[in-house]
Amino acid sequence: MKQTKFYIIIAIIGLLTSIILFNSCQKEDELTKQNPENNTNNFVKKDIYVNNGRLVFGNKSAMEKTFTLFNNQSDSANNEWCKQYNYTPLNMHIVKLKSLNEGQLDSVSFLKYNYIPQLLMPFVNEKCEIQTGDTIIWINNNIEYLIVNGDENLLSQVKQAVNNGIEKLDFKNLQIHEITKISYPDNVLQPNKNQLKSLHGGWSDARYQYQFTASNGHEYKIVHEIYIYQIKMFGYWTTCELHIKFEYWHHGWQRAGENVTKQIKNVFVYVKYGSTIQYKTINKGPVSNGDCLIGKADFPLYSIDYIKVSGEMKATVPQFNKTYNISGTLWERHF
Repeated sequence: MKQTKFYIIIAIIGLLTSIILFNSCQKEDELTKQNPENNTNNFVKKDIYVNNGRLVFGNKSAMEKTFTLFNNQSDSANNEWCKQYNYTPLNMHIVKLKSLNEGQLDSVSFLKYNYIPQLLMPFVNEKCEIQTGDTIIWINNNIEYLIVNGDENLLSQVKQAVNNGIEKLDFKNLQIHEITKISYPDNVLQPNKNQLKSLHGGWSDARYQYQFTASNGHEYKIVHEIYIYQIKMFGYWTTCELHIKFEYWHHGWQRAGENVTKQIKNVFVYVKYGSTIQYKTINKGPVSNGDCLIGKADFPLYSIDYIKVSGEMKATVPQFNKTYNISGTLWERHF
């Protein structure tokens, strides 16, 4: 009898323990949902925060994890991530500027933002600033100005000097890095020279493209672009970008509004620097809209000796029954 009572007591204790643990786990889950700082999937941690209107990555690991997150989730999810912080991402600022100018950037803004890779667009603020550790980075055209001790006064002095046209800057705690941007096809390798067409007004263009006159009398072109950027953030980064877009001629080439079905399919990016070899695969789409489709692969490399990009880039404009696909080796170059 005593033995039976003992087992009953043990069972009751075990049941109560299970109930307590279950309720505790539920409360933790509720707290995690209520407080995103507890949710590691959102990367909302003490090592990512905002200072003086600019996003700060406290360390390289936080930055790399966030880059990976943005590459693997949707644009809407990325926008929601940015809304958790009190800063204005450059990509959203550009959308606002375009809405004020018939969907286009003015020439000054285009040149200003032309050297900022898509990798950084969601993280750089509208002033083209970002911070890594205690280093403030200001990007102006194709130059990165790195304030290595987080000195806000020095940042103001550098901006004033640059805006006044002073070319030689001799400030302590300032590093200057020129962003490299390489487009393809270039003068080194042009496997599809039949695509290097003369465009409206005698312009020439070296991208993969298909130009045609539609039934409405307007000139259009489907464009496939490949870019390489090299930037400095917690060391150096090399990023490969693929763009598919549809444009029409109206006082210059502008984004067309027609729906285009676009896909970047199994594009393999292979890069080498010395004995270091890295590679990634890009898949985006298919999607049907009027926006530019962008795929990217990022590598934490100082530079590259060799790159090979191979796969498929596909675009179809149903309204005009036009298709332009490229496949195989899209770019191969020794530097």
